[in-house]
Amino acid sequence: MPLYLYDCEECGEKFELLRGMSAMDDAAACPRCASLHTSRKFGNVVAYVSGGPKGERRVVAGSSGCGSCGSAGSSACASCSCH
Repeated sequence: MPLYLYDCEECGEKFELLRGMSAMDDAAACPRCASLHTSRKFGNVVAYVSGGPKGERRVVAGSSGCGSCGSAGSSACASCSCH
């Protein structure tokens, strides 16, 4: 499932949602203020993640990790806020 980046027009919160491609344009509620006045941003890296056998998330296509934590699935990545 792809990970999309959204901005809240009410409070300025930036947040990510893991959702199916068929739902990418559906209304996305802001996790901070619950506003539906949000917009999906373009230019973000989309990574497809899948649950591993022990429930961990792992990247199966797209980016191999974020710029701040290293490769997806590493111990550093598991403790960052990008996933």
